[in-house]
Amino acid sequence: MAIAVLMPKQGQSVESCLIIKWNKKEGDKVKAEEPICEVETDKAVFEVVAPEAGTILKIFYKEGDDVPVRNTIAIIGQPGEKIDHLIPQKTVFVSKEEYVESQKAITSDESTKKTRPSSGAGPILISPVARSFAEKKGIDFSKLIGSGPGGRIIKKDVEKALSEGEPLIPSTVRKKFFGPVKEIPVEGVRKIISERMLTSLQSTA
Repeated sequence: MAIAVLMPKQGQSVESCLIIKWNKKEGDKVKAEEPICEVETDKAVFEVVAPEAGTILKIFYKEGDDVPVRNTIAIIGQPGEKIDHLIPQKTVFVSKEEYVESQKAITSDESTKKTRPSSGAGPILISPVARSFAEKKGIDFSKLIGSGPGGRIIKKDVEKALSEGEPLIPSTVRKKFFGPVKEIPVEGVRKIISERMLTSLQSTA
């Protein structure tokens, strides 16, 4: 029997999740509890697993789509099985000609999304997970092109930048994130306490 795979709700404040990677495609067989895609919230990245074994009969969203929680993102069942009753009502299937026309209508909007942000272009659209990852890896995310909704920079954009050798954040900027490193010698009472703790540990080991 075919079953719908829903976008899970991760936390009370989460209303939607961003699909960043599909591990399976239509026609692929999956096992129960096998990860089929990776999604991102404003706090973390997690996997959506198959509720049962079967074949991926239909996928309704592509990578980069921001999907409301509890929406059907895919259907798993047996080849040839009827799935009409599981297809989301809001999903619209269009012909190739209609698709081409719709793409022409949003060409200018898409070109805007793909433009690299300048220093004076206002706040940079980047997910918290992507920002944290970029800062950890030393990537200047202000120069990245976002592939998420509305040109939003997501984690996979930072990973792509790493593989392509994007410039690292200058050391003067990195200090603002991490602060200077300062070694503080252990002296006085702290030194005596640490020595006694070490002696105690060695005698009981």
